[in-house]
Amino acid sequence: MNGQNNENLKDLFGKFLDPKQAQEAAEDIYKAKQLFNQHPAPEPDHSFIANIKAEVQKVVLRKKMAAFRMMVYKTAAVAAAVVISITTGVKLLEKKTNIEKTVISSTASGTTDKNNYIAADDNHLEILFAEADQIGDEITALHLNENGDNEYGDVTELEINFTEINADFWKG
Repeated sequence: MNGQNNENLKDLFGKFLDPKQAQEAAEDIYKAKQLFNQHPAPEPDHSFIANIKAEVQKVVLRKKMAAFRMMVYKTAAVAAAVVISITTGVKLLEKKTNIEKTVISSTASGTTDKNNYIAADDNHLEILFAEADQIGDEITALHLNENGDNEYGDVTELEINFTEINADFWKG
């Protein structure tokens, strides 16, 4: 240490200790610094450093692989959600088209005449009316015993279905 640093240490210790103790503490620190300069720490073995670097590389590689896997899993999940959404949408459109074709064919054959009750462009109501009429026709056929058997369970089931469809109609 140079004289200025030694004086700074002496002034610093002087704030906490009496002047004689401050001088001794500053000298102790100066002697310790000389010992460290005379006897430096040995450098670590090169193979030890190489082993540490190899372990660090393994840990870094594992973390990179884990991050990559997570990215792949997230991408796969998003892709699966998109595929499911598109498939469901297409299936619903196909089903709606088939139902609309059934309603249009039944209205074209004259089985339902709903022009007085609904607008021509409301396909949902037309579908409900067509289903209600179909179930009503089946109930009438069962009551008249046109299908050959006289089971009241079928009549009850059809009446329940008719009631449900009628309730769906009024719900909108």
